[in-house]
Amino acid sequence: MSGPLRTVSEYKAPTQPVPRLRSGRADSALAIAEQDQVRSAYVTGVMGLAYLAPDIVHRLVRGDHPRELTVGRLMKMLPLPLDWDEQRVVLKMSG
Repeated sequence: MSGPLRTVSEYKAPTQPVPRLRSGRADSALAIAEQDQVRSAYVTGVMGLAYLAPDIVHRLVRGDHPRELTVGRLMKMLPLPLDWDEQRVVLKMSG
């Protein structure tokens, strides 16, 4: 175990980008980036994390993930496959 990934302490996370797009409070990743003062590529990446398999999210929060899987490395791996089985393989969390 490596400890939970702590995105908030290492990165400024955009506030609820997917719900903001769905509700119309923002019309693009660029608009969210400008509002939150982050790069649009970062917003797009964070939005991709919304589609992680639930078991992967639970393992990340519990700290039950490969030691080499850091927040920085996870962000560099984006976009991840949408297929949950493929995500487990790419993140080496299939076991």
